[in-house]
Amino acid sequence: MKKTMLTLILISVSAVFFAGSTASAQNATSNNDLKIGGELWMGIHGNLTKDHGNATDLQLDKVQLDVDKKVNELFTAAVKIEKSGTAHVNDYYVDQNGERVYTGGVGLGLYLKEATIKMTPINGPLSVYGIAGIPETPTGQFIENLKGDYMFNIDETEFTERYTDEKKYDAAVGFGFKYEKLVDAYFTIAHGDGYKNLGGKNAPDYKYAYNGRITVSPLEALKISGFFTVDNHKPQDEWIELHEDDILEGAFSDTTNTQISSIKAGMTGVLGASWSNPDGNASTADEGDFNLDGNANNQDYVDALNYLASVNSTFAGYKQSVIEGFVDGTDVKGGFYGGGIAWADSSIRAGFNYFYLRQKIAGEKSEVDGDQVFDFWANVNLNQFTGLPFAIYTGYSYMKDKNTKINGVSVEAEGKAVDTTEWFVGAGYEFSGEAGMYIFYRQYDEDISGFDAEKNVKFVGTLKF
Repeated sequence: MKKTMLTLILISVSAVFFAGSTASAQNATSNNDLKIGGELWMGIHGNLTKDHGNATDLQLDKVQLDVDKKVNELFTAAVKIEKSGTAHVNDYYVDQNGERVYTGGVGLGLYLKEATIKMTPINGPLSVYGIAGIPETPTGQFIENLKGDYMFNIDETEFTERYTDEKKYDAAVGFGFKYEKLVDAYFTIAHGDGYKNLGGKNAPDYKYAYNGRITVSPLEALKISGFFTVDNHKPQDEWIELHEDDILEGAFSDTTNTQISSIKAGMTGVLGASWSNPDGNASTADEGDFNLDGNANNQDYVDALNYLASVNSTFAGYKQSVIEGFVDGTDVKGGFYGGGIAWADSSIRAGFNYFYLRQKIAGEKSEVDGDQVFDFWANVNLNQFTGLPFAIYTGYSYMKDKNTKINGVSVEAEGKAVDTTEWFVGAGYEFSGEAGMYIFYRQYDEDISGFDAEKNVKFVGTLKF
């Protein structure tokens, strides 16, 4: 699937430039069909979170170049090139010893965000089209385009299995149809992990991602939509790190696995008589009770392997091979479905989106399964009412976490459901729609005892050309 998608990308990019060159040669007056534009976002970002310091950075959020070309009545082409990144060089937190631990870093990347050829064989009150390359995803079109750029999205690390900004564009093939302004439907088969992870040995291994959206507009400014994403991929690094011990314990419970039997024998050979404690200071524990909890079971094998892997490169290799074997043989199937309603005219953008998340790992429900996301926003440009282009932005997002259980045992990272909230407010001055200056305040909180709410402020300048 990955090779097929990469091939489609290359074909599409080549077709963009070939089509543009061909059209130019055929019709020297076609320059009116070529549109070039872009946008720049840059600002000063401050971290006000307790014990994270008053970190302030000048950040380049995004520079984007857009090229759109109408080749003829049948074909159109589009390219977006984005340079994005942030520089939180001053971010830190205070550890339990009162020492500052700096977590900042610099990350800038140049990405081919969009490269598509669109064919519209039927174009009238009913139009039908096909698309290939790196197009905008069906869900991304509805969710973000109607909101506008308000600079704060709900925390992506909490919702990596549903829509994120990076998945707004993805390597895909698809088709859609529109009936005047009343109905708009769009479906794709995609790579699955967005335009920033399209290939290479470190890219996530997605088998497929099916995306779809149907939108109806009973009024020009009113849109009501239903959407879904279904994907299948391998477990990703963040999940693996969080569930490493569970993976190892499951492997050690497989008595038919010859690799595991060999590792067990190797561990016994190294630990010998001091199997219950490798530093040799205790002699009363039962043989095999490595963690001295009074029981000799598979968790002791896990703890012993973790210890040996930390001091012996051979056992570190054994541990890695067990985890890699699990990843190679495990599929993560999931996605989300939901809907939304939005109003968008020249002055007001307001709406609500709902997501219901599903996920199974190796056939078992994960901590993501059953979670729900509620997302509200309201943006207003006051120019029509005051004669001055002041803008106000507000938003509130809430994730209702389901305490997913398997055989009566919670599989949540915290052992319980953890709800998440985020809200923001912002205001700005927009210069004729081409430039603007804004200030935003954002707060993010998790329902965990001792969790300090994250607080950020941004002063942002934008330019569209």
